[in-house]
Amino acid sequence: MEKEYQVALPFRIAVAGITVFAIIALLRSYPTASAEQAAWLLATVVIVLVMFFVIFFMLSLKVIITSNSIKTKSALANNEMLFDDVAGYKMRRIPKTRRYRIILVSKSGRTMRVPYSNLRDGEEILQLVESRFVNLDEQ
Repeated sequence: MEKEYQVALPFRIAVAGITVFAIIALLRSYPTASAEQAAWLLATVVIVLVMFFVIFFMLSLKVIITSNSIKTKSALANNEMLFDDVAGYKMRRIPKTRRYRIILVSKSGRTMRVPYSNLRDGEEILQLVESRFVNLDEQ
């Protein structure tokens, strides 16, 4: 048994739309004075690179549930925690949003973040964690 969860389509569309809007807004604000052009060009390149990195990171984010472990994969890191090693979980609100993430805590104290709320069928991950592990916030 292995199931892969990726970022939900509405979230992808929203990020892509914001990125396109930001690029268009940057291009429309191109300065006419030559002294400002170099600074504007540098700022634009940095902003566009950051936007593309966010899109790349978002598209690479995956949570994989296997028969004996949970894995998170992204452009920056890959983590895995065996179910036998999990002592419990905590729920943490992502600041300035209404979304939550699961923090799995191992018996040795190591933690792993599982961002389920942006994922397609992410509620399945929450249901699996709630049914299988102890909620450490309630202790």
